[in-house]
Amino acid sequence: MTLVAYRDGVVAADSATWGAGGRVITGHNKKIRRLNSPLMAGALVVCAGASGVIARFHEWLEAGGKGEREAVKAGDGFQALIVHADGGVTRYDEEWLPFALQAPYHVLGAAEAFMLGALAAGASAKEAVRLAMVHTEGGAGEIQVEQLNPVLAAKASDVIGFDPLFPPKLWPFTPQGALPR
Repeated sequence: MTLVAYRDGVVAADSATWGAGGRVITGHNKKIRRLNSPLMAGALVVCAGASGVIARFHEWLEAGGKGEREAVKAGDGFQALIVHADGGVTRYDEEWLPFALQAPYHVLGAAEAFMLGALAAGASAKEAVRLAMVHTEGGAGEIQVEQLNPVLAAKASDVIGFDPLFPPKLWPFTPQGALPR
């Protein structure tokens, strides 16, 4: 299980790794990663699901999204959220298919409704995760917090061509025609 919240350039997540039967194996897993690939430099990615699938997803992203997507077994529960350097947000489903999201805040993983309520009430991303850890069974361990780098965001906007009405151009990650222009 994983708890992730995003608001105002900040991503927060719990740090637990879960085993069979819902037991915490460790509480020191780094779930939020900063991408270094040329097309997504500075973006933050956080995933939920089986650790092996998550590792292959990170490799696939760092390779520019080239090659075949992973065949994920039903029940693996894979999901990913990418916060691009310019603040645009993309969510990936269990088939590694992207869809752009436009909202002032986002959540991923267990206790999504609870965290959305906390964010709607004005909580920060870290506070939403902390509250979910206290009041639900979805997370454990230390809370990891990562912030977008504003210098990289400005550079990404220049390179990618930020349009405030639409999320960033996600090529090659968005299927052709998926976003209206």
